[in-house]
Amino acid sequence: MEGIQLILGIVCVGSAYIFFRRSMTDFVLFLFFVIFPFFRIFDGALLRNLHIIIAIAGIGGIILGLLFNKLEEYTLFLLKYLIPIALTTIAVHFFLETYDSAQIKIPLLETAGPFILILWLIRRLKIGDFTPPATRKYAVLPAVLFLSSGLISFVFSQFRLETFEPGLLRRIAYIGVYLAVVYEYDRETDFKRIANWILAACFVVTIYGVVQIRDSLSWTQTVWDWHVWAGAFGSRVFSTFGNPNFLGAWLVLIFPLAVARMVVTIVKKQWYYVPFYALLVVLILVNAGFTYTMGAWLGIFASTTALVILGVLYLVKGNPRVLKRIAGGIVLALFVATISGVVLMSMRRPRSITFRLFT
Repeated sequence: MEGIQLILGIVCVGSAYIFFRRSMTDFVLFLFFVIFPFFRIFDGALLRNLHIIIAIAGIGGIILGLLFNKLEEYTLFLLKYLIPIALTTIAVHFFLETYDSAQIKIPLLETAGPFILILWLIRRLKIGDFTPPATRKYAVLPAVLFLSSGLISFVFSQFRLETFEPGLLRRIAYIGVYLAVVYEYDRETDFKRIANWILAACFVVTIYGVVQIRDSLSWTQTVWDWHVWAGAFGSRVFSTFGNPNFLGAWLVLIFPLAVARMVVTIVKKQWYYVPFYALLVVLILVNAGFTYTMGAWLGIFASTTALVILGVLYLVKGNPRVLKRIAGGIVLALFVATISGVVLMSMRRPRSITFRLFT
């Protein structure tokens, strides 16, 4: 088992280096916040106190900014690093010693999210301007409406104490991260940093998913999964999310990003990176397939259809009629394959359908 962990650790570190080859700061931070805790280096102590470390880093940055009269610069620096760290650690980190994902993911979310919002508010107050960038002013409206609906619901609720933590606090966390990105991420390198962190985390999640797939096969005699929750959902893969449906939903979000990155490397003729990103896309598809989550299959079909249409319209050059026919054939084949899989899975697990219809 230790040999498997070592091999997987080397693979994950190597993949992280490919993503962060141009920024050793990001590479070291990814090792510290993602790789080391996931493989239980430092005996789980780092993982157990990760949300505290994030809070201390943020408070330390504010204090230094005040001392050196560089509050704007320090808060901006923290926002551009804490956001990708928060997004990836919440996705990758899971349990401590028991089957309870709340021990890790929820403290990280409820610490990092509001703290990012506070950092953003401090920066904006220091600048004295809350006007959104001209090109993104309409992107703020959905956040305002989303937060307003939560506040109205909380005010008129008869169970304010019970709904604050799972409802309003998490909504504030989501809004804080969203507004910080809309206002402060104004360079291509900022968005590349987030994409690199998310894709590197996806590699860790899907590689671990392959371990679970391998263990679920009937012909395997040994178990590679070194965590106590091994086999919790039988043949269904859940990786670091504690539930196959949660993993499937997350993979649906990451899939277009991975495909887009692969297409960009092809367009730029960076052929040495194409196999790596192609492998990541395959890992996502395999993991999504073994979640046996019909919603994930439908989501990947929808995103693939959108990618094919956009590719035909804006990327591929050639005879429009021929391209449209090829795109139509691809979409039709994907539709037939997806619907066939959903029908077969519905026949295999009819309770999944009836549960959603009557609850």
